[in-house]
Amino acid sequence: MGQEIDLMINYPRTKRDVSGRADSKTEHDRALARQFGRDFFDGDRRNGYGGFNYNARFWQPVVPTFQKHYGLHAGSSILDVGCAKGFMLHDFAALIPGITVKGVDVSQYAVENAIEDMKPHVQVASAVSLRRFNEQVQHALVPCCIALLAS
Repeated sequence: MGQEIDLMINYPRTKRDVSGRADSKTEHDRALARQFGRDFFDGDRRNGYGGFNYNARFWQPVVPTFQKHYGLHAGSSILDVGCAKGFMLHDFAALIPGITVKGVDVSQYAVENAIEDMKPHVQVASAVSLRRFNEQVQHALVPCCIALLAS
C-alpha cells in the first residue's frame, strides 16, 4: 500500500465555522450546484462558491509543495483534472516558467470563464476521456481528490 502524502498542507484553511452549511442547503440548491454552471461558480453562495475568482493566496503556497514532491521543472507537463477556471494552472505556469500546463473540467461555464492566460490551455472534458491526454502529459493533477498520477 502507498504512503499518504498531504500535498495540500500549505493550502489556506478557513477561519470561519462552516459546519452548518450543508444543513442549510435545499435539494434545489444542490441540483443547481450539480450543473456546475454560473449558479455554482458565480451565483449565490448557497448554490456553490458564491463568486469563484482568482486569489494568489490559495494556490501559490501549494505549487512549491507539488513541485518539490514530483520534481516539476521547466520541461515538465501537467494535466489538471477538474481545473475549473484554471487558477492553479495559472500559478504553476507563473511559478515554474517553461512548464507545460493543460486542464480539463466538465463545466462549460468554468472553461469559458477561465483566467485569461489559461484559456488556450483548458477545455471541456470529463475524467473518462483522459486516455487522449496520455501521450501529452507527464503528471495529471486531480486536486478535487487530492491525488497526482505520474506516468
